[in-house]
Amino acid sequence: MKITITGFMGSGKSYFSERLAARLNLNFLDLDRIIEKDCKMSVRNIININGEKYFRTKEKKLLIETLTFDDFVLALGGGTLHNENCAKIVAKDTFCVFLNTPFDKCFQRIHKSQSRPLAVNKTSMELWQLYESRLEIYKNTADMILEDCDFSTVDFNALANKIYLEAAKKTSKPLTM
Repeated sequence: MKITITGFMGSGKSYFSERLAARLNLNFLDLDRIIEKDCKMSVRNIININGEKYFRTKEKKLLIETLTFDDFVLALGGGTLHNENCAKIVAKDTFCVFLNTPFDKCFQRIHKSQSRPLAVNKTSMELWQLYESRLEIYKNTADMILEDCDFSTVDFNALANKIYLEAAKKTSKPLTM
């Protein structure tokens, strides 16, 4: 079973993916961490030194390699699906969940972060435009959309079970839990 989690910067992809993987007894993977390990530097440094185009090329290559594995929950980068080929691969080969976190929540989490190179020195309006430009591709790629999910109050076991059942339908390969 291959489950991917997408959403904007600060939507909670890594946190949610790690919890979901633990609940479903799957491997937790984070595409940004995979890229950092491969390049031996932070995403921020990769983009600052080599540029976003280099980063996106590396991201696509490592996404394709990662999708050869089985039984994982993968937190995608916020811009991974902006590459049309990546979006097609994710839609075809995984069960994709979109965390549709409202912009104001994402902004609260990212606006002071120095570790998110695409958010550094950006105004609220610039980040809003980036957020808006990505919404359609998130929605079009996703098999399931979670609207403004508050992880502190949601029945996480029920939600994990729902994702598992829907993913099993798509992949035709149910896990033994």
